[in-house]
Amino acid sequence: MKSNKVLKYPVTSLNLTSQLYNSLVCGQYQMKTIEDLLSVSEEELLLLRNFGKFSLQLLNNRLKKLGYKILNEAELGTKKIGSTTWNKYWENQMRLLPKSTTLRNN
Repeated sequence: MKSNKVLKYPVTSLNLTSQLYNSLVCGQYQMKTIEDLLSVSEEELLLLRNFGKFSLQLLNNRLKKLGYKILNEAELGTKKIGSTTWNKYWENQMRLLPKSTTLRNN
């Protein structure tokens, strides 16, 4: 049963494994709510450290009970690489770089 209230539930309400929880919440991605999870595509999640196809399957099984699932980029109809959550991830990555590091375009 879909409800906007469910979207505000914390990720902890899904009772995920500690590895999956750490990949989503404790890592640099810092997804706190179910809404955060649904704002990214399968492809983006698979780029996360320690997040593979089994993790995706487990996550979708838990979300299915609430009437949701992680969509792939084709289902979203657009690439979500520019999503707010993804931008936060890259901002955090950039903060971790040493100050002397410069990025170059090849």
